[in-house]
Amino acid sequence: MLPLVAIAVPAYCQDIGLQPTGCPTNPTQGGAPFVCVTTYMYSPLRAGLNLNEPTVTVSNVASGNFLLQFKQAVDDKIYAEPLYLPQVVLPGIGTYNVILVATENNSVYAFNADDNTGGANNDGVLWKTALPVSGAIPLDEMTGDNCVNISQTSPYNVGITGTPVIDISQNSAANTITKGTIYVVGASQAADGSAYYLQLFSVDVTTGNVFGSIEIDPASNFNPRLENQRGALLLQNSEVYVPFGSHCDNGGWAGWLVSYNLCNFTGCSFSEQNAWETAPDAVGGYNKGGIWQAGNGPAGDTGSRMFFGTANGAFNIKAGSSGTSCAPISGYGYDDCDYSDSIVSVDNTLKVQDFFSPSDQNVRTNHDFDLGSGGVLVVPNMEGNKGIGNQTTVSLLVQGGKEGDLFLADRTNLGGFETGNGGTDGVLGEILGNAQLNGGDPSKGLCFGYNSTSGNECGMWSSPAWWNLGNSLSSSNTTPYLSYVYVGPMGSGYTGTGDKKGEIIQYTLCPGPAIGNSVCSSASSGPQIVLSLSSGALVTTTDDALTFPGITPVITAASETSTSALLWALDNSEYPEGTNMNFAELFAYDAGSLGKSLWNSTGNNGQNNPGPAVKFTVPTVANGRVYVGGVGVLTVYGCRSGVC
Repeated sequence: MLPLVAIAVPAYCQDIGLQPTGCPTNPTQGGAPFVCVTTYMYSPLRAGLNLNEPTVTVSNVASGNFLLQFKQAVDDKIYAEPLYLPQVVLPGIGTYNVILVATENNSVYAFNADDNTGGANNDGVLWKTALPVSGAIPLDEMTGDNCVNISQTSPYNVGITGTPVIDISQNSAANTITKGTIYVVGASQAADGSAYYLQLFSVDVTTGNVFGSIEIDPASNFNPRLENQRGALLLQNSEVYVPFGSHCDNGGWAGWLVSYNLCNFTGCSFSEQNAWETAPDAVGGYNKGGIWQAGNGPAGDTGSRMFFGTANGAFNIKAGSSGTSCAPISGYGYDDCDYSDSIVSVDNTLKVQDFFSPSDQNVRTNHDFDLGSGGVLVVPNMEGNKGIGNQTTVSLLVQGGKEGDLFLADRTNLGGFETGNGGTDGVLGEILGNAQLNGGDPSKGLCFGYNSTSGNECGMWSSPAWWNLGNSLSSSNTTPYLSYVYVGPMGSGYTGTGDKKGEIIQYTLCPGPAIGNSVCSSASSGPQIVLSLSSGALVTTTDDALTFPGITPVITAASETSTSALLWALDNSEYPEGTNMNFAELFAYDAGSLGKSLWNSTGNNGQNNPGPAVKFTVPTVANGRVYVGGVGVLTVYGCRSGVC
């Protein structure tokens, strides 16, 4: 077993959502917490940030001792992000670090996270649970919808797609995990296609036993054959939130967010708490604002609010509307507002509290330019300057979509619809994807070289990540500081190597006017997001040309105060089409400078490959290992003999 490493993670990391309640501590290292990965992108913030990874660092990942450790076979594609728990006490088996994996065959596995030993057969499988779904088989996406959105190769199974979420808040053991529940949604159907089901399950992480389940059925127009549970689940306010979009935009689907109570003991019962439809007045051939975000889920601010992007579709909001004062356009018989192509904030009862809708709604709807193809990043509160009176604490989020635009918004005032000067966008900052819209200046566009008339594609089918650059995250830190935001769009065009090429781009997030860095404009009175520049005023990017669907980066650092970090990128552009089964590629970069990768999985004479790629998957990095889900396999990387 790889020795567990823990560092002094401050208590306020738990307060801001970077460390889950119930995560145990290491008694041999002063009671410092272990890392627990219980949700997509490490935390409800969806920051993609692990500040407790001292084993694998910039200085040693390129040492030659980092390599593929072992693989575990599974029964189908792994679309959901693997989740990690340390020191789990499994009755009758032992205490293990555990990696939990869900597949499109409606199976959940608990593997030994350190090697392929242990369990009943000493093969590293600690338990495996086949969800007791109501249908005989997983949903067949091809037969039901003539769609291969999730499973591009036979079998065209859609079972567990959205990343589950784990609740360990009931765990009272100091140094181990003795209680925990994983919440997961499975899709299934009758063998003859006569019935379809979407069900939420709760499973004991220590045994694999199912605590409870409920069929998801919030309204008469909710069709389990047409609804796609692709986005990650969110645990907040002692409830589980489940988002829905579509399968290839086929049929009479709708965008939904549904919440349920926790069900975490034998014999417990689920009940629906609230449900919200994104575009209830959508009619005719309009799509209906799905919540899918390339696999990301709603982001939480550790309070009562959630934030997410919606896909293209019906939109009926009057110009000038904002906050809770949404007003549908009069004269068309609308009763409710339709929030397609918007960033939406809802409270724990799923009542809309705020929204932002770009002013080019008609363009997005007509060209399938989903704003919600990318996930929302909630940035921890920091000292800065809103440019509004003397309010100094800024609460920011970052989000981008298919059109390639990157938006910086104030979480307390997202921006509404056409509330800026002259009916423009009312967000804090906006980096337009099409450089032509910025006068052709490539230094101002997210999608450099993009040409809408030539058919070149550009945009974000991914989510941003964030790094605090070693600055204190404590609310007592009253000194404004810079941080980095990383995005992995497809088709940024930096390399000049043709269509659909892109790199990971580093942006500097400025909480206010210039604070000791030339990239921050002193002319602005509020927060800014600007391109990071390296020597010679070059834009800071990775050297590798990455293609569709782009990259959702992951950042790991030894501690909160570390000024060095790694950026991990999983290139899934070779996800299988037809009979092709091409490999994914894993890259590690210096998060400070990017450029050339420090390490990648193409080395070791091809022996490091993580197996066939799955679209939109992201790696999980925990306790010195990197876990990558693929087609029928989980691949694990780490240091040789635990020493880098």
